[in-house]
Amino acid sequence: MNPPPLVFLDACVLFSPLLRDLLVRLGKAGLCRPRWSREVQEEWILARLNTGKEPDRRELDAAREAMNDSVPEGLVSGYASRVEGITLPDRQDRHVVAAAWHSLFSSPATHGIILTYNLRDFPKKRLAPLGLTAQTPDRFLTELLESHPEPFLEVVRQHIAGLSHPPVSLEQWLTDIKKLKLHHTARRVTGLSSPFPLP
Repeated sequence: MNPPPLVFLDACVLFSPLLRDLLVRLGKAGLCRPRWSREVQEEWILARLNTGKEPDRRELDAAREAMNDSVPEGLVSGYASRVEGITLPDRQDRHVVAAAWHSLFSSPATHGIILTYNLRDFPKKRLAPLGLTAQTPDRFLTELLESHPEPFLEVVRQHIAGLSHPPVSLEQWLTDIKKLKLHHTARRVTGLSSPFPLP
């Protein structure tokens, strides 16, 4: 049996607390192996602070540490020496590829996924020689749901149950993930959720 997919999370994916928590929960459930770096974490924290809607950086730092505690093997380090050998349209994205590539060396996986909304920043011809591909969150989650429907829906149930301030219904959760461009994921959850005790 193939190991769960190794997926490196770009900062744009971690920006949303809803998507961030869902991906961490999927990792804890063993459906995927999420990875990130301190640099990526700092990027999403700064991006949230730049919205002007975050009252206190300490809350964001606490969210970052909660990620690291939830998936202890998720934090990737030691990849700095790989950055210079990578060519991308934007040099500022090289650390993402370097960390994703480096994570393969401590894993039985021979292939890794960079999860991002910005596919153009990660050309296939640059990633393929490294054993990497880039996917959108919607494609990744849809494929994960199709391959593991029952455990995925159990994670969804737990995720919704954990959103208690304020409480969230399945319908509201579906509306919220559609705002994150997870339209196919929402459609698949809708089609599969009726046998399961979702809120």
